[in-house]
Amino acid sequence: MLSYIKKGLVAGIIFFVWASISWMILPFHKMTVNSFKDAEIPELQLQLLKSIETKEPHIYTLPAFGTKDYVGPFAFISLVPSGLEFGPKVLVGGFINDFILGCFLAWIISLTGITAYWDKVRFMTITGFAFVTRGIIAAVNYWGFAGDYALVDIIDGTFTVFLGSLYLAKD
Repeated sequence: MLSYIKKGLVAGIIFFVWASISWMILPFHKMTVNSFKDAEIPELQLQLLKSIETKEPHIYTLPAFGTKDYVGPFAFISLVPSGLEFGPKVLVGGFINDFILGCFLAWIISLTGITAYWDKVRFMTITGFAFVTRGIIAAVNYWGFAGDYALVDIIDGTFTVFLGSLYLAKD
């Protein structure tokens, strides 16, 4: 158990460092996420967003989810009424997620009986690819996430797991 935690911690650090580089320094994620300028949002819709009386984050769709016979633009909105601050809370949450992934991969590879280093790396990378792809393709299918965003996320997520697997595969 302690070895899974130790390996998970180190792999979590590897995942976290790479994610920080890929999201904050490299340009490919920024190229797939667009922002509206206030002038692009009709005033009525901007007032609507500001008037929503909730203190908790919620998911919204425009038009309303399940609207039948509607043909036209669709928006999937993650609304955070208090604003989203990329500070310590977000970074700690990201690291905890990376640590859990590292522990999970350390545990799952121990169940396989695979002994060769590169076979372990390959197994964990393919496992990571499967999980990343399942999540992002569901978002593309159900919510209309853009293909370029999905492709970058799949490649980056798989590469992240590959990097951590290089450490986790060591005996």
